[in-house]
Amino acid sequence: EDCKAASVEINREVGLTRNDHAAHALDEAIAYWIGTGQDGGRNRGHALYSLAQRAGELFGTNVDGGEAKVNTEIIELYHEGRSVLAFSDSCTGSENDDASRMMIPLMQMLIHGMREQDIGRVGIYARAVVPQISACSESRYQFLKSTLIDNDYTHDLFLDVLHALQRSFDCLGFSCEDIGAYKTSVIAECADVPADYPIAGYTPTTDVREHAKIDLDVKQIEILSMYNAFTTAGRYYMYGKNSKEDGGYRSLHGLATSTNRAQVDPWFNIFNSYFGSEDYADVSIRAALDETGAWAAASKEQRSASIVNTAKTSVMTMYGLREFYDARANCLSGGNVKSSASSPRTSIHRGESSWDRGIAFFTGSLEGGKEDGSDTIDGQLFFNVAKQMCVYFGTCNSRPSSSFNNAKVNEELLALFISGKGLVVANTCEELSSTIKQIESLLLVALFQGTVHFAILSQNEERGTTNSDVAIADAYTKSILPLIHHYDEDAGLLLEGNLVYSHTRQPVVGGIDAVTQSLNDAINAGLTVDCTKVGAQEGVGLCPDEFFSNSSSDTHISAPISVLFEIIILGGASLLLLS
Repeated sequence: EDCKAASVEINREVGLTRNDHAAHALDEAIAYWIGTGQDGGRNRGHALYSLAQRAGELFGTNVDGGEAKVNTEIIELYHEGRSVLAFSDSCTGSENDDASRMMIPLMQMLIHGMREQDIGRVGIYARAVVPQISACSESRYQFLKSTLIDNDYTHDLFLDVLHALQRSFDCLGFSCEDIGAYKTSVIAECADVPADYPIAGYTPTTDVREHAKIDLDVKQIEILSMYNAFTTAGRYYMYGKNSKEDGGYRSLHGLATSTNRAQVDPWFNIFNSYFGSEDYADVSIRAALDETGAWAAASKEQRSASIVNTAKTSVMTMYGLREFYDARANCLSGGNVKSSASSPRTSIHRGESSWDRGIAFFTGSLEGGKEDGSDTIDGQLFFNVAKQMCVYFGTCNSRPSSSFNNAKVNEELLALFISGKGLVVANTCEELSSTIKQIESLLLVALFQGTVHFAILSQNEERGTTNSDVAIADAYTKSILPLIHHYDEDAGLLLEGNLVYSHTRQPVVGGIDAVTQSLNDAINAGLTVDCTKVGAQEGVGLCPDEFFSNSSSDTHISAPISVLFEIIILGGASLLLLS
């Protein structure tokens, strides 16, 4: 923070020579880590350096029996930090390298305490480690909190707890090798997630593990913004935190503003035309982060919900499609064909990698490898959106062999993901184009469900409400609104007037029937969405039988004159058909 508050000129002139500004903060950090009375490479001090030495001895991670690897790395990072302060833009980017290194000895000592059944030690180190896992996996965090903090640790759960901790290593920023093997052979070094580890049932042939970890940014931005830490959430959004690329970090901002999205034709052009900006999702997210525009009077909960759900439904969906269209472009240019006998997979790899990246961006790392994914409290991207919505709309599949329900639309998507990969490899471009169109249609199913679901939750809210449901309804609506408007302008205006957020307008002012009418009109005008796949929530759906089930013959799409006037004036709806 001192670095961000100081200009580049101040850092150059005095930052590295005076005990103030950012350099002093770094000096303080390393002093707290090493402490006094500490010799290099020895376990004789009283601070974290000495603790790391002790942990390194237990886990075999001290270099040649000397300094712990983590101590060497932290000291190197300290020197690197001091040197970069003099450079422009030195304060931007992610700050997680030091923090992740510092977690290593704490994790090692927690495992040591568990193995030795030292309840006191377990309690101490669990309180340092387990809260950090809340930013990785909610279900894993709840299990570890209950087992290690809320209740006294019992050794019969050792293997379950150890497995949960090991599965968190990657998210926390370190590897199995960083932790090492406890007392050489008592607990073997674990294995990191392999490059071809399945993504919710889909097995990639290229390494997209880092791409999938963009979902951790979404999760952590949600946590930060819910605690009113919008400045830090903004840094995570702008510069990235978990998904590494090219020596830095992939960011949601980068995906939301990438010019490569123009490959998604015609969707991207339709969205660009409707919103009047190529960076439409970025504009909305940054307004919520900065508490400006439509979000100037919004509650903290509404701003947080808008940021997170816009990232899920608009940013990641469009960029995931971009990767599929990139695979298609490679196919059309012949770029997926084996180029030579000496490098038989070089050109094929380009299209395969794009296809795998698209699936990573739709699914994320938190779903794990099983076909049904993980608990719905864990997932953050489209795959989880579909799983959540299917519960409300009766469109889930459940199997006795699975712990979780999965959306039927996800199962259909998985089949298309697998067949599409085969088409990429075979360079069958026309069929690949058709497969991408089918994927787009299935994506709309869950987005339609989300729009209807949060419209139902918002329909009884008053003007000026602080409820986050109206912000989520806004995010889902904007993820489909340009398409609704493109196929039926009046339907788009009607949907906009009911669900686009405004602090001064009553949400869903025309009732849930106005929302379903707008979606149905777009389908009737040619937007490819199968209403039977959407299903119905509490009798509210898009197919004719479901659409009319909650409406009597004399009230369907009817509303008081005052309500109709408010829709027309404030929402921009140009036409309503009165019964």
